[in-house]
Amino acid sequence: MIDRIRDTIKLLTPVRFHRLVLQCRFALRGPGSSSRVLPDFMVIGTVRGGTSSLFRYLASHPCIFPSLRKETLYFSHLKYYKKGELWYRRHFPTAFQIRLSERLLRKKILTFEATPNYFSDAAAAQRAQQLIPNAKLILLLRNPVERAFSHYQHGVRRGVEKRSFEAVMDIALQIPDPQKVLNNPYEDRDLYRALDYFHTGLYADHWENWTKCFPRENFFVVKSEDFFERTSETFNQILAFLQLSSIKKQNFRNYSYWAATRPKAIPEARMSDGIRQKLKAFYAPSNARLNQMLERDFGWD
Repeated sequence: MIDRIRDTIKLLTPVRFHRLVLQCRFALRGPGSSSRVLPDFMVIGTVRGGTSSLFRYLASHPCIFPSLRKETLYFSHLKYYKKGELWYRRHFPTAFQIRLSERLLRKKILTFEATPNYFSDAAAAQRAQQLIPNAKLILLLRNPVERAFSHYQHGVRRGVEKRSFEAVMDIALQIPDPQKVLNNPYEDRDLYRALDYFHTGLYADHWENWTKCFPRENFFVVKSEDFFERTSETFNQILAFLQLSSIKKQNFRNYSYWAATRPKAIPEARMSDGIRQKLKAFYAPSNARLNQMLERDFGWD
């Protein structure tokens, strides 16, 4: 009930008001930034894979302190990365807060952030490894065909995407040098957005990139469909990976921002069978490699 009241208030107040409040809170954290801790773990992906809900579930655990905002974007956006480590530390609690809470609860306290585009960003893994090499990494992976369509719909609901899904797919799959576009996201935003919908789902490439920087035991990989269908069981598996006690949480609700709190701006669209088959063929080689690397059949094909 409290969550729904809070979400209703958030929905009825202007977005610029929320941004102003966040900016004020962030500015007040400036003094003493060096006394703030770095995250013990991160949710690194994937976009439209359930990370918003997982962030809220984790933040509700008594032994977990979340970042000031869900997505810091520090490792994936150069303009934020250039702000430096002290800027990043502002998102997390102080060492004193952690020690005090551990004494009161007599349990280990962890802190984290969740930026879902880290996984698909080529530079994020290297930047993260340099600063937090021992961090644990949680990864939600959703059927890449459904994920791409959900990503596209998210853009439409936000009002930043006016093209049809078939149009952006045709553009993205014919780009001769995808990496050049990905390395320059601000040069052509429409082209970058079209590519991002589909490039994000090439999980095998991203997995190779991250496992070059972090050992396999640092990762916990969750199939998003399992998280959606067996939320309580999957959530407690994540807590076990973090070596935290399980909790009996009732009514796991969907915290995907636009799905849960915003009215639908467009009629619910469907993907045609022809487009679905084309995308299944596009992702099939990557899915096969991922199954082999993780020694696990995700069943998406």
